[in-house]
Amino acid sequence: MPQNLVPSLLALPTTNGDHCTGDGIKLARSLGANTVDMEAVQVHPTGLVDPEEPEAKVKFLAAEALRGCGGIILDRNGRRFCDDLGKRDYVTSRMWLNQGPFRLVLNAKASKEIEWHVKHYTSRKLMRNYKNADALAAEMKIPPSNLNETFNKYNTAAKTGQDEFGKKYFHNTPFEMAEDYNVAFVTPVVHYTMGGVEADHESQVVGPKGIIPGLFAAGELMGGIHGKNRLGGNSLLDCVVYGRVSGATAARYMLSNFASVDRAGAASRRIGNVAQKFSIEVNPGSVTINFPGSEGAATAAAPAEAATGFQSEKSSAATDDPYVTGFTAGAGPSGGGAAAAPAAAGGGMKKLTWEEVGKHTTEKDCWIVVDSKVYQLEEFLPDHPGGKKAPLIYAGKDATEEFNMLHKPEILDKYAKEYLIGTVDGPDPKA
Repeated sequence: MPQNLVPSLLALPTTNGDHCTGDGIKLARSLGANTVDMEAVQVHPTGLVDPEEPEAKVKFLAAEALRGCGGIILDRNGRRFCDDLGKRDYVTSRMWLNQGPFRLVLNAKASKEIEWHVKHYTSRKLMRNYKNADALAAEMKIPPSNLNETFNKYNTAAKTGQDEFGKKYFHNTPFEMAEDYNVAFVTPVVHYTMGGVEADHESQVVGPKGIIPGLFAAGELMGGIHGKNRLGGNSLLDCVVYGRVSGATAARYMLSNFASVDRAGAASRRIGNVAQKFSIEVNPGSVTINFPGSEGAATAAAPAEAATGFQSEKSSAATDDPYVTGFTAGAGPSGGGAAAAPAAAGGGMKKLTWEEVGKHTTEKDCWIVVDSKVYQLEEFLPDHPGGKKAPLIYAGKDATEEFNMLHKPEILDKYAKEYLIGTVDGPDPKA
């Protein structure tokens, strides 16, 4: 997108939550990192408008699968105005040239194909069902003949392959006046920036004088991965690919520095001979290196100062060596100290009642039930990737069906154990 258009985007809503503040880019820039493609901002055409909060700055995104399975976009008069399957920037530009409010309309066949999406958006009151097109026309305050004409032209285009807007692929036609429709208001929203921190192919961050030693980037922090525009579905590739690359590069960097110090003799008295075989155990927040025959294991609790410029907390066993500061004695083959084990997940769990769960329904006091387990989530709400509003809809309620539509069950065991406070028996009486 041309740079001179970016200021105009400030007035648009966004799909990014309040927690998306670019802190990673700010931190990297404070350490001298370059940035690239910061003017390349992507606007998505189908942010869902909540009829109860139409001016909300943060909006939920309507999956492109809704259009892929046959949904069409209509203007305020019930007319099509674009190839509904066009690229995001094209559809957005067509919306800016026409009159809203704009509606994303799925007929009964399309709704059935993508039923779980429809159910999800309906549960969040972002999509509404109409028993027929006449009912939809009444809500739009337009003559039913407008929709009938639009549907007839669309059905003809699907049969002949000759669409006035150049659409080539038609799914789940025909559109008929007598069938059910699921409809959502949509609007352009700021969705993604292709810009970010400059890094090389090994995830090493680059500054004006070249690579910044010990500073690595991965994921959406990085710029230049997608060029000036991003294809739908590719956003996670920079996380997956460069997450692996940056991890490997950072580990190689740390171990090479660690080994070079030992060969010089600075740390040999405490951690032994690096030339020996050793094992490495990687855990969240620490890396443990075990040396056979040594007095213990060296545990790196934080990146070395020389690598990052950040100060790590020194333990009683630490030396003044810049590369081993933050290492503490651990349990090795010959004994030695051992870190205290973390509290058992779900410690203090108890049997709760639905009446008790139902009392915790606010942003500052939020309990949610998934598969009969009760989670206390007020601390997690600001970090929820979909924004805090989504879980708050189910505060004090059973969110099992909605959760399982969107997530794999193991996610809770992996990321939410610290929020698990109890269990509850039976179905939610308010469901």
